[in-house]
Amino acid sequence: MSASDSHLADCECFTCKIKTIQVSPSATPNRRKHNQPVKKSGNSWEKGTVRDNRNMTQLLPGTLEPMPIKTYVEKRHEIEEGKRKMAQAKPQEE
Repeated sequence: MSASDSHLADCECFTCKIKTIQVSPSATPNRRKHNQPVKKSGNSWEKGTVRDNRNMTQLLPGTLEPMPIKTYVEKRHEIEEGKRKMAQAKPQEE
């Protein structure tokens, strides 16, 4: 006769109750699993520099310093027009 045979289906003892509780393995902490998210660096808006779609810092023309977001916002139309002209320009043949 096993332990499960000695208890009825509607038994209220602790061992019978604990068998019915289903806890996910990810809910139990251990040393190998770290639930803390990896800290990432802040986005470019928080850093205060403008970045393009390749995540490269855009530089101020002439000084080659990182362009602040405020400067980019104030001169956005001029900067985007310059980018469009450069993209449309054909390379000169030598």
